[in-house]
Amino acid sequence: NPKSKIQNLLAFLLPLSLYLYLPLRWQAVNGEPMGLARFVDWVVGGRFQGALQWTAWLRDPTRYQVIGRLFLAEWGWLNLAIITLGFLVLLRRQGRFALVLALTWLGYTFYCLNYYVPDLAVFLLPAHLVMALCWAAGLGAVGKWQVASGKWQAINPKSKIQNPKLALFWLALFLPTLTAAATHWPAVDRSQDDGRTRWGEAVLSLPLPEGAAILADSEKIAPLYYLQQAEGHRPDLDILVLPDEATYRAELDGRLAAGQPVYLARYLPGLEGIYFMRSLGPLTEVATQAMNTLPAGVTPSSLAFGPLHLLGYDLELEAAEDPTKTAVTFYWRAVERPSETQLVYLRWQEGGGATAGQHPANNYYPTTAWDVGEIVADYHTLARPNLSGLGDLTGLANLQVAWGPPFARLETLAWQTVTTVNLGELKEMREIEEAARCGWLAPVTGGCLPAEAETNPIVLPSGATNFADKIALLNVEMPDPILRPGGQLAVNLTWQGLAPLSDNYTVFVQVLDAQDKIVGQVDAWPLQGTFPTSQWPVGQVVEDPYQVQLAADLPAGNYHLYVGWYLLATLERLPVLGEDGRPVDDKVIVAGLQRATP
Repeated sequence: NPKSKIQNLLAFLLPLSLYLYLPLRWQAVNGEPMGLARFVDWVVGGRFQGALQWTAWLRDPTRYQVIGRLFLAEWGWLNLAIITLGFLVLLRRQGRFALVLALTWLGYTFYCLNYYVPDLAVFLLPAHLVMALCWAAGLGAVGKWQVASGKWQAINPKSKIQNPKLALFWLALFLPTLTAAATHWPAVDRSQDDGRTRWGEAVLSLPLPEGAAILADSEKIAPLYYLQQAEGHRPDLDILVLPDEATYRAELDGRLAAGQPVYLARYLPGLEGIYFMRSLGPLTEVATQAMNTLPAGVTPSSLAFGPLHLLGYDLELEAAEDPTKTAVTFYWRAVERPSETQLVYLRWQEGGGATAGQHPANNYYPTTAWDVGEIVADYHTLARPNLSGLGDLTGLANLQVAWGPPFARLETLAWQTVTTVNLGELKEMREIEEAARCGWLAPVTGGCLPAEAETNPIVLPSGATNFADKIALLNVEMPDPILRPGGQLAVNLTWQGLAPLSDNYTVFVQVLDAQDKIVGQVDAWPLQGTFPTSQWPVGQVVEDPYQVQLAADLPAGNYHLYVGWYLLATLERLPVLGEDGRPVDDKVIVAGLQRATP
């Protein structure tokens, strides 16, 4: 029927008309036509095609584990059985329709098997819709069986009260679905501000040079790209997300060689000693030339910590990206290069709020890599002083800084006061913040009560490594610890969640030579980015495999493996706790790796 074919064609093309919004919005925001080539590139997702690897379904068995976990997490075993029943019923009664559904499900699932992105669950939504249709068909088949078998009987025809056994049966059938909906609600609830838009606005308001590039991770790209493309903030900037570290490094090297300013909104290892690095707010500038003069408006300072001199600082009582914190940028100079790694520690002398030590320049730039005389901009945030119990708040708070080795005891450091802050100013800011809305559709109140703290019911397993009482490393397995130049090292990690986690921590797996030079590294969320720690139930055991790409020029000798966690927003690592609960390291070290004999 020609008319039916035309109708089907129109039904297919009509949803694609949504893409017509792109050239209209582009013209409105950028003041120029979008052009056909740019339009096609946007529709097919050209900038993300590096993440699509069509042979992954053959060479990477972990992809099946990832996809299977995503389906199982949404449906559970009982609902998957109902879905299977529903598909078989549809196949018997409406074969062509069932085959179309099966091909649709296979197409989206196959695409996701080969697409390496953290938000993979989003691309599985059409497959879930197909499964929902089969689930409904399965429930319908069960209902028809109940009627046909005479079990749909009322105890009292007048009251229409159903058979209690039947009611319990249907309740048991729906209970997993209702439980899953309640469990998943916190993960999909977006009624609270997550701070990402504020962070993006703060970054795009920084004095970034015209035409600079920002290399972001998959989490930071969203607010930056939205604000640029939809709201018109800094359209001159190149904001990119790339599939892997090798691609990031090639992109960074190429842009710097071409003279383009490059800033990092993600961690990229191995840059120290090759490039100069410095903070610009929460971004890290990677440069080919050292900074030799202080920016205008910097408050001068004359503090000295051995060979490290504080030339000046910029202080924001309210950090632009997080108004609950204070931000400070230090400007350091080394009169001679330190022989050992030193970390920066920061605290309020009054009101608490000490930070863990970190490398300068957003944890990127160890002091042992500095050039003598180079000025290093070093950005930090710390919680504002705890104002409770400080009387009439007419006193002063001293912002103090110290240098020390990793895991130094704070009381042993040589603290020096950078500046003094009037607590009254902080009190005024706190009063403004206390006008808050404490829940979805809740009225504005004078403040929110803190949630009840959850105790940790999980006992650390024997022999496990304790990361900050949050995550335990149960096992590190390397099927073949022999390293081959240019090859890959398989590393299988087994984790267990020890406590509820609101943050998404990043795993780092590094291979280092005898001189502690990194020759291979992977940084990712667990299970190839698809199972962030904020989604782990307490007690969850996670099998987490990695393939570490090794350098092509591995020298002969012994090697070792580093494994640990860090928070991407701050690059602060989770400490490894000893039996006494004190930090003893920020990584697990596995020795015994060797290069293959030529």
